[in-house]
Amino acid sequence: MNKPEKLLNLLGSVALNKDMIEECLSLINSKLLLRNVIGDIHIFWGAAMLLLFNSRISTKDIDTIFSPVQIFREVIQEVEAELGLHKSWLNDAVKGFVSGYSNELLYRQYANLRIYIPHPEYLLAMKLLSARTDTEDIGDIRLLIKSLKLKSADDIYNILKKYYSSDKILIKTQYVIGDILKEMELNND
Repeated sequence: MNKPEKLLNLLGSVALNKDMIEECLSLINSKLLLRNVIGDIHIFWGAAMLLLFNSRISTKDIDTIFSPVQIFREVIQEVEAELGLHKSWLNDAVKGFVSGYSNELLYRQYANLRIYIPHPEYLLAMKLLSARTDTEDIGDIRLLIKSLKLKSADDIYNILKKYYSSDKILIKTQYVIGDILKEMELNND
């Protein structure tokens, strides 16, 4: 197998574009097939935005939840070594933000790998819950609000509360929602 063309991000590590992500997922499927194991992978954050909306050129990693866990960890290390990827190229650090899998889309199914991506509503709720202003989250939130045709703060809060209890919603999330709605109103988006 040829190594996919590598893009370097500003930190000098490999950035994953859509083609490279697809290549990695195909390779994971091949390795699961050799083991006669069926696996599930749930892709979140930037990689999900890239795959669903082509919202960016690349992402630094693929935030996931996967099973079976131990076999996936072995396969991830093998793919990392074969393609020269950085250690956290595919990780499960997103676990702290996941409220459940109740609203997701089957993105692709290979012989031994099912790939799921959250519904845009759930992606919006996750992005709002974290409200990271030092990442591409604000642009993603804006894109998700537009794609879901949300017009008011109530519309947005209803989606957020569908996935997370009120006690988990931070004050900064309220400010992010207010700022984005003001900006969209000013730009007549």
